[in-house]
Amino acid sequence: GSPASGELPSAAWVLWRHSDEDGDHRMATEASDSASGTDLLKVLLARASAILEEDPGVLLVLVPRSKEENGTASALVAGLAAMELDGLIMSDATATKLPPPYRTERIGFLPGILSEPFCAHRLEARKAVAEKVVPPAREELWMWIRERIEKHGDLGEIQQIGITGPAGAGKSHLINALAAWLNARDMTVARVSCLPSDVPGTFSAWRVLLSQLGGDQVPEAVRALGSELTLDETLVKNLVRFLSEPVQADESVDSGLTPLQYKDVLPDFTANVLVRLVTGRSCAVIIDDIQWMDEGSLGVVSALERFRIPLLLVLGRRGQPAPEDIRLGPMSLEEHRHLLSELSGFERITDELNQEIHRISGGLPLISREAMAVISSGVKSTAGG
Repeated sequence: GSPASGELPSAAWVLWRHSDEDGDHRMATEASDSASGTDLLKVLLARASAILEEDPGVLLVLVPRSKEENGTASALVAGLAAMELDGLIMSDATATKLPPPYRTERIGFLPGILSEPFCAHRLEARKAVAEKVVPPAREELWMWIRERIEKHGDLGEIQQIGITGPAGAGKSHLINALAAWLNARDMTVARVSCLPSDVPGTFSAWRVLLSQLGGDQVPEAVRALGSELTLDETLVKNLVRFLSEPVQADESVDSGLTPLQYKDVLPDFTANVLVRLVTGRSCAVIIDDIQWMDEGSLGVVSALERFRIPLLLVLGRRGQPAPEDIRLGPMSLEEHRHLLSELSGFERITDELNQEIHRISGGLPLISREAMAVISSGVKSTAGG
């Protein structure tokens, strides 16, 4: 029957907003109390998108109504705000229920927010695709990567680009610019960052990527491949459940797959499913911090290399580089000058300032950004005093 007056459907969500001035509060909805969960979700997503279009830096949280009990929702919003997150944040369980064309990016498991693990997703800002791509400070390398991708074109084979550098070398900054550039070229970009908290053997990065590329089509793609390979019916059901359901913080639930199947079946099978989802499309798959990917998931990378499909595969890692990786070391003085100019907004940076910050940071852009922020803050304080 219909819910009682003043109540939302049992599967409903509510929208919370963080404000430094007014605190964290639940936002009133425009949907009727009798709206279905899906209809209410569409209303909330549309409203959140409109808010983010006007103020991209705001923090919104989509919370199941059940989380409002005992102050859980307000604690969650406060915790996310303390981590300086922005956009529309939701759990992975909610993210799997988003209707088209909404999609999310997986942020990962966030510790210390709730007593239970919370795997956060952020709503993708689809309208941001057309924004101007700001080239990174490493201009020569940036141009070389772009030319390499453009020259490769659609040759019917996978193009792999590895980017390696120590923490603070600007790897993620370069990958962000590359993702924006690929999006501006109307490529479908699926992206994930591996996390040290990812549970080994869960193939979490690939399950997220399959969801981004295929959405509701993933189960059917798994069934079709299983049928083609004449796999056991029970095995196919287990593969459908494993590859199409969201990654949970606690993966202790038995997937039905044996250790041998994890090792010998999943890597090739996962790669094959991904190939089915991208065939006939212009796609790029970006995996950052691959140093935290488990052995089984790395097997998917190796399996993909055996397919002849026009797929761009970008891998970012810290630590020991692969032989063909682009290695990011300290920035040159000229690259560093470009970075400081970008950060400060000043066209001319003196040699003295450039050399001093370069000396402090060792040429690592992350440390240079922090040093420039401190200097800029000091200049503003002096001017204000």
